[in-house]
Amino acid sequence: MKKLFLVLVLMFLVVYTWFNYSSKTVGYVYNPITNADDYLSEKKTTLNLVTFNILGNVDKAFQYFSRLGIKFVIGPSMSTDGMKILPYLKKYKMLSISPTISSTKLLNSGYFYSFTPSNLQIIDAFKKYLKLFEVNRILLVLDNNNREYADEFKSLLNVFAGNYVYYDDISSLFSVETSQFDAVILTTIGTESAKIVKYIRTKDDDVRIIVSEAAFTPEFLSLGGSVVVNTYAVVPSLSVRNTETELIEECERLLTDHRFLSIEQMKRFLSRSIINTKEGYLYFTPYGISQKIGLYKVIEGQFKEVYSE
Repeated sequence: MKKLFLVLVLMFLVVYTWFNYSSKTVGYVYNPITNADDYLSEKKTTLNLVTFNILGNVDKAFQYFSRLGIKFVIGPSMSTDGMKILPYLKKYKMLSISPTISSTKLLNSGYFYSFTPSNLQIIDAFKKYLKLFEVNRILLVLDNNNREYADEFKSLLNVFAGNYVYYDDISSLFSVETSQFDAVILTTIGTESAKIVKYIRTKDDDVRIIVSEAAFTPEFLSLGGSVVVNTYAVVPSLSVRNTETELIEECERLLTDHRFLSIEQMKRFLSRSIINTKEGYLYFTPYGISQKIGLYKVIEGQFKEVYSE
């Protein structure tokens, strides 16, 4: 009888430890050039986040995650950083839940889930809206710091005539004549996109400029000011009403509400279930999270929807 009691006590302690510590211990991978580190300073977290700056030693970080028994990682936010951790997710059998990764390759890998739809869906929306504008020639300004994300936009050149340029800084555009194009499409983050729009407008007031969800940020509006008025954006519905840090909160909420025992359990759950977010109920498809992707325009200092699917 005493042995049985001891076994029950040990079982209780194991379950208690798992529920109160192990299941709440999650990796958190961030890049300081995004707003993901702001989430840490806001101290909203209910999980035990083990943080890692992607600029550090990825191998050592994931060895440490593995020793702690971590199965789930929140972040990173950029697809190029997702590529850096993909081999380690595979090696240590972990899953990443990202706020904003949209690389079709990563989302099809089986190791990433994101609260942003895949580029496959986003680029299809771009095609639709470009045809709506009767665009023939496009210039793609591709973020050289996030090629895994930006390069997928090259598929637009299979449909529309045009060209592309990799962007590091404004000097990347010095040799480009924007008047040759009907539309310029930016895949850069908000701060850089504001600089690009300002530069283009000093040369060409007429060309249509369309940004991706990467630039759909308060910084784009505040830094761009009156210059970015009439700029268009193609953006998924969750990104419209939520900042990067708020989408990180959704990632954390998913892991807090559902204490998954294994990555297989989480995959089964997400393949069969509708999840509750602040914006309503959503579900995951083989191509990413299901969301409407709308067309927005900067009017009076704000992004305002002008067309929806």
